[in-house]
Amino acid sequence: MSGAVAAHAAYNGSGTQGLAVTNKVSGADGDVQSVFWNKNDTTRQLLYGSALVEIQSSGSNTLNFGGSRLFTINNDIDCLGDIYLQLKASFPNSDAIAATNEGPVGGGNFRAAPAMFATYDLVDRVEFQVGTQIWQTLEKEDIRVVNSTELDSSAFLESSLLTSNNTPETTWIVLPSFSKTLSPYLAKFNQHAEDGYAMAAAPHQSVKIKVVFRDAYSSTMTVRRGVIIATATAAAGKVTQGAAIPPSYFSVISDHPYVVDSGPTAKALSSGDADVVGAVTEQTFAAPTITLNECKLYAKQIVMCNEEREAMKSMPLGMPKRLKMTQNAHITDVGSANTKTIDLDHFSLYASHIIISGNVGSEVGLKSVELKLNSSSFSGVLPAVLLDAVASDTMGLYANKVIFLSSETDGSQAPIPDAATNISTAALGLAEFRSHGGFGTFVFPLASRAYGGSSVPLNRFDSIRLVLTFSGAAVTSSNSFINVTCVGKTTALFKDGAASLAMY
Repeated sequence: MSGAVAAHAAYNGSGTQGLAVTNKVSGADGDVQSVFWNKNDTTRQLLYGSALVEIQSSGSNTLNFGGSRLFTINNDIDCLGDIYLQLKASFPNSDAIAATNEGPVGGGNFRAAPAMFATYDLVDRVEFQVGTQIWQTLEKEDIRVVNSTELDSSAFLESSLLTSNNTPETTWIVLPSFSKTLSPYLAKFNQHAEDGYAMAAAPHQSVKIKVVFRDAYSSTMTVRRGVIIATATAAAGKVTQGAAIPPSYFSVISDHPYVVDSGPTAKALSSGDADVVGAVTEQTFAAPTITLNECKLYAKQIVMCNEEREAMKSMPLGMPKRLKMTQNAHITDVGSANTKTIDLDHFSLYASHIIISGNVGSEVGLKSVELKLNSSSFSGVLPAVLLDAVASDTMGLYANKVIFLSSETDGSQAPIPDAATNISTAALGLAEFRSHGGFGTFVFPLASRAYGGSSVPLNRFDSIRLVLTFSGAAVTSSNSFINVTCVGKTTALFKDGAASLAMY
């Protein structure tokens, strides 16, 4: 008997199989369908056309730090779809920086090279303006963390590699705005959706996108040299006598998107020397000159058929449409305690999840998270390790990270040096620790699925508090921050040729 007929031979119309399938084409059951000829073959869509084109900028073509670039969407299209920002910038390496001979090990030179997501650091924020109102502001950290949870692994890897190039190469960045399509990439014909902004239903309003660049970088760069442990033989957490010191013992602590990627040569020790710990020092050098070369914007522009266009404009009560949206809370005063409570009362979205990222010290990680709505705990205290990847998977999101291969002699991952006189030899176990200068990216779920019907309307709560517990005391510095991105949906009402945010 062929395996293809086993299901037929075993069918008796009872049990789980009897509740799931039938071998009768007609009968009392009205929900029977064929897997060979079904709604995917019979459903029709309204005709539309789509093209990925460049959006022209207005104003000066000069690119300056502290400046901006404004793009105006053509009013001859019906729907604005996915948007991509294209940047070109130069991040020169800082070569042959002399290191002082502190402690028993030192000397030689090291090099500072662009860190992962260095190009993201060029953009301060992106504003989406409809008519005279700014509907959404994407902070640079919002762009990074949302993309890390919504881009698949290949797209995220390409983006992270392109944004860390030290030559003026072209980089593309997905702007996860309210126009971003949310349907599966390989959806069936009857599952296709376009989540763009329906300009056809609001033809009397202009749509503009403003890219605001960060302020100029300082002319100097500060590099911290950590504790160096040297021994005559290779051992866990130690440097072999005469070997190059791994770059993990160095870190760039000033406001520059650079990491140290090669260390100085270790001094030779005599056979009688024991393991010796050198002091932590900081040195300031002339920073490389970073330049902006190009800024372009591309978008999916869609044209509908006349019937659909006119139907949208003629709805007497208007056309309500749910849009993807984000809101942001950025904290630079991280304090000096093991916990931090963040006020999120301004969050008002129909939210499905909150993304947490930040940097509160070179050896301080995120231990646990608790969300309180009107003083009541939403999920209790959740460990950070649960929110690192598992929470993303349960919501249909990704947990993309940049993993670094270790340069330690024993293959271990050494921590970046702290400002203390000694360095902890305990590995942090945080994959993203050196990828963008923070403690990682964590997803706190408010719903069962991302953008799902079990989302929480945060505008219904008067008090929203997020309590973060760290693995140690937070350290306030120029690089310290905590970023909270609220992700969810809002509703826009298209009526009488104009659009407005009707409700959150």
